[in-house]
Amino acid sequence: MQVLVYRNLHNGKLSIKDPKTSLVLGHAMSVDLYNVTFIVNEAGRQRVLRDKKKNVHAYVRGDIGDVDGFKSFKDRNLYVSPKYHPYLHQPQNTYCCTVRYNPYQHAHFVDSKTDMPVKRLDKCSVSASGYIIGYT
Repeated sequence: MQVLVYRNLHNGKLSIKDPKTSLVLGHAMSVDLYNVTFIVNEAGRQRVLRDKKKNVHAYVRGDIGDVDGFKSFKDRNLYVSPKYHPYLHQPQNTYCCTVRYNPYQHAHFVDSKTDMPVKRLDKCSVSASGYIIGYT
């Protein structure tokens, strides 16, 4: 199942959203995603720059793998498919980068060491503390 994940600054957790319905399914402490793309809505980013007030405009999108501490929102279900996924059965994932996003510094998600844009990853772990660890 494809989901959108973003940091919820009100409750200190990650919000997990269904991209088809735009409904928040629930909240979690960490999420592992596969076939990951990083999305920044430029109009939302410009609103942050103009108003100096945060809003939800950046997401991590991917196939959901593992979820830690999931709490359903309004009894909505998060369906994690038991189907075979090639990344789930790799003996070891290789760390490639730590990804970050700051709308005041960059217009996109970047590798925190090199500041190079990161558009896609094979796998990543997103935590409520704001860390995004990328794997290949």
